[in-house]
Amino acid sequence: MLRDQCLPSSTELEVVHHFETLTHGSCDVCTLRDDLRVCVTQMSESPSNYEFQRQFLQALKPELSAWVHKLGLTAERSKLYKIMEVALAAEEAHAYQTKFSGQSKVQGQTSTPSTSSVSRGVDEPLHSGAIE
Repeated sequence: MLRDQCLPSSTELEVVHHFETLTHGSCDVCTLRDDLRVCVTQMSESPSNYEFQRQFLQALKPELSAWVHKLGLTAERSKLYKIMEVALAAEEAHAYQTKFSGQSKVQGQTSTPSTSSVSRGVDEPLHSGAIE
């Protein structure tokens, strides 16, 4: 009876197929994780932590997944919270880079703004904020 409440209109095979084919698309990393968790709650047998983490890594956008793997995080040896931390940081960095490159193109620049020693003193910092 509980199974019928969890699977209102989908068969179990459809839910498993959705879990296995879900992709990052236009959603953020947290939404992807939440969507995978919804699929898991609708399954009669939940996947193992390894299977969930493997599917999460597989569903990530290729550039984010590559960054996570480049840092040595894998479904076999890493915890989900650590994979999430790195994926979120990479997603934010990618969004910032995309936004910045979009602004450069709007301003008519094809690359990052140049900082010559003529326009600023050699000993002056490139930015006013502190790097943490």
